[in-house]
Amino acid sequence: MERLAAGPRWQDSGHVFVTELGLPLPPGVASRTFTALVKSSGLPTISLHGLRHTYITVGLLELGLPTSIISKRVGHANEAITLMMYAEWLPRHDQQAAVKVAALVVPKGF
Repeated sequence: MERLAAGPRWQDSGHVFVTELGLPLPPGVASRTFTALVKSSGLPTISLHGLRHTYITVGLLELGLPTSIISKRVGHANEAITLMMYAEWLPRHDQQAAVKVAALVVPKGF
């Protein structure tokens, strides 16, 4: 909508958060705006960067989405970066994974 309103003055910067003319927002503006919106919504407090971590953690550990998909969605250069950064949370789910796999291969009541 802003792009149409700006007409020929629009500058396609390729950024996600831009001014009404398409220029990148000054540092911190998106985070402060997000924080204010969360606060006014009554939702639990979380930063914009915290939301990114939540997305990755839920995607990987709760939904079991492929690392390749999560890695691409968040702009990591490769899956190894995603796994390296979030590996500390993986051990928490190790026992749960073992139980699920065992349920598939061990007869019930064994």
